[in-house]
Amino acid sequence: MKFTVIGCSPAWPNPGGAHSGYLVEHHSGRLLVDCGPGVLARLREREGWPLVDAIAITHFHLDHWGDLVPWVWGAMYRAGGVAIGARPELWVHAGGRDVLEQFGERFGFRDMFDRVFTVREYEPDQPFEAAGVEVTPLRLPHYTLETY
Repeated sequence: MKFTVIGCSPAWPNPGGAHSGYLVEHHSGRLLVDCGPGVLARLREREGWPLVDAIAITHFHLDHWGDLVPWVWGAMYRAGGVAIGARPELWVHAGGRDVLEQFGERFGFRDMFDRVFTVREYEPDQPFEAAGVEVTPLRLPHYTLETY
């Protein structure tokens, strides 16, 4: 297993940095944990278009999920006809699909995330498999936002 920090800036970006994004590579797949602003660009520098099997979002502060929006636009509209490959799974906490749909209503289309990702929800303390990696979401205190 290989763990790569793509970005780890706090709520404001460090100079030249990216917000939260952690790539877990396993013989059976690639899991991106969080996808904050700057993460998509860094992944694109490495591999053209990110080749991940799954993305797990820990919570909905912008610095942990914000690059999902340009990921959608890039996957749907980028020039050159580059194939996107398989749709990555997008794991969010229970009720997170509704949150994504609300964001979609504000930023584009209600179903914009469903158009690019296979959206799945995880339950607190219940292990799930993403990209061949077993993940156990543990609830953590983080302001008033549901966070894992």
